[in-house]
Amino acid sequence: MELGKETVTQILQTELIQDVQKFRGKCHSILAQNRRLENNVEDALILFKNATNDCYFCYDLIVRSANVIQYRRSQCGSLGAGDNGSTICNTLVDAELETGFVRAREDYSDFNCKSILEGIYAFDYRIVGNTGLCSSPFSTIKACQRQGSPLRDNSVFEQTFGYCPNFQDVSILEDPNIVFGKANIWRCYGRWTDRSNNIWAAIAYDTNQLRFKYRCLTTRIDQQNPTDLYYWGMSTDADCKVVHSYQTAPIRLELRPAFDPETQLAELQPGCKLPTNFSGAWFYPSEYQTTVVINSTHIFMKRKRAEFVYDYIYFVCRQQQESRYLMSVVTLGKWEACQWSSFTLNYIEWTYEYFIQDPPVPINCPIQGKFKFIQRGQEQEKYDTKIPGGMTPRPWLQVLCYNYWQSNIQACLQDPKTLQLDVQKCWRLDFAGQPISEYNVVDNYITCVGFWMEDTKSFLITHDKQDPVTNNFRCWVYKRVGFRNYLMSRGRGNQCSKIQTAESSLPEEGASLLLELTEDELQFDVCPMSWDDGRNPYASQDVLDVYGVATHKGFSTHAILLSTIPFPGGRKPQNGQ
Repeated sequence: MELGKETVTQILQTELIQDVQKFRGKCHSILAQNRRLENNVEDALILFKNATNDCYFCYDLIVRSANVIQYRRSQCGSLGAGDNGSTICNTLVDAELETGFVRAREDYSDFNCKSILEGIYAFDYRIVGNTGLCSSPFSTIKACQRQGSPLRDNSVFEQTFGYCPNFQDVSILEDPNIVFGKANIWRCYGRWTDRSNNIWAAIAYDTNQLRFKYRCLTTRIDQQNPTDLYYWGMSTDADCKVVHSYQTAPIRLELRPAFDPETQLAELQPGCKLPTNFSGAWFYPSEYQTTVVINSTHIFMKRKRAEFVYDYIYFVCRQQQESRYLMSVVTLGKWEACQWSSFTLNYIEWTYEYFIQDPPVPINCPIQGKFKFIQRGQEQEKYDTKIPGGMTPRPWLQVLCYNYWQSNIQACLQDPKTLQLDVQKCWRLDFAGQPISEYNVVDNYITCVGFWMEDTKSFLITHDKQDPVTNNFRCWVYKRVGFRNYLMSRGRGNQCSKIQTAESSLPEEGASLLLELTEDELQFDVCPMSWDDGRNPYASQDVLDVYGVATHKGFSTHAILLSTIPFPGGRKPQNGQ
């Protein structure tokens, strides 16, 4: 569109023909080419000689895609002596930027709409000249691409304008492309970014009226809002100069992710129930910025992709067989493609994941007792001495400890759910066997929240409020190497690596720290040692044994011996496991 008129421009190998100004120019010289390398845009500054009135005009051609060319055109003028055309081309600075769309269907090249729109959206819209915002539940956009599809579904999207009572506009009703309640199929022509970081897109509709056939869209990539709204500006015809930003566009769209009422809402209806002890809020170690909520029929995940950008995923229980559950997955605003190419024959590999209750419920630690330990690994990963709560109100008395310092970790009867870790503790004793220093303060409190055995390796999940690395959760691989010796390898995050073992201590081994524990209980500690490898975390902690004795002649007696024997490696079922 130029000067409000439909304009057809033909670009041949050596000529340019334009019907509005009756230009028929022959290529005279190329003054510049490919100057916009910062935006990866091809452009050319070309001087043409008009064959009709023997003058020269300049075109600045910018290739936005195989289907879209933007250009600036100068007025026709004459060349002075020794002028190569730069004088005429310098007048393009004040010229308006026009947008040209490929017209012939055989010249059109498929353009994937994924870079413009992807997913399912509900939208509200405003139209210049109207007051108010049209919020209709029937206003939807469906941009559902199927990767590798030979059909046109990758290069089109569907838009439906819902009708609002008392919302009338003459310009939009005169447009044959927009009919309230009818789906419009837009074909994607291109996408580009200008120097002001505005995103532009070109689309087209199947109609013979060139004025309404082509449209321009604009938005910005740095839209940040907590409500997941996306703003687009849309032109009412092929004249894209009127669209300066999405705030001032003739048609303003406010998009928000939505479900497809025709297909996805039916998938949200459950057909079975999950175990009752699954309900609650959970932490997902694989994606530590993801919120997980489980009820009797659904698993809801809120996944953070960027600031103010989230994915809302629903796993719906559809069928159950023993401990296996068939779940349908529906993502708000996303189009789920399920076809035969998504599966392979004899596919038996399962992705193993786990959730941790958040906030966690402490359980008895699988390693209990009092131990001294040695740290192995990188220095920045080791535990160091700190004073919880800050500085003391008054100076401590100086207690000479000489060289009787050692690291201590314990989980005793008074608190079997917490590993209390003291990096530097004085072990001088008085004549009665009591520690001399009454100022020993525990540095770290590590709460046990879950453990199990898998692939002959014992795993432990701990929670430390002072650990800022991975949302306070840590994964450990532990092992008993002797009657009094244990190994605990801490993972690099809240999830243990597949290559990590109980002997791992370095990042290349999948670990960040290794603790070598040696039992070191003293006389007054009252801290018995206990061990559970996690092969049966639900085993009962108490075992009842009943024995009967034989009857002796001359004296009849019946005795029942009731003994409560602590089962090594057992514990009561806990809510957090």
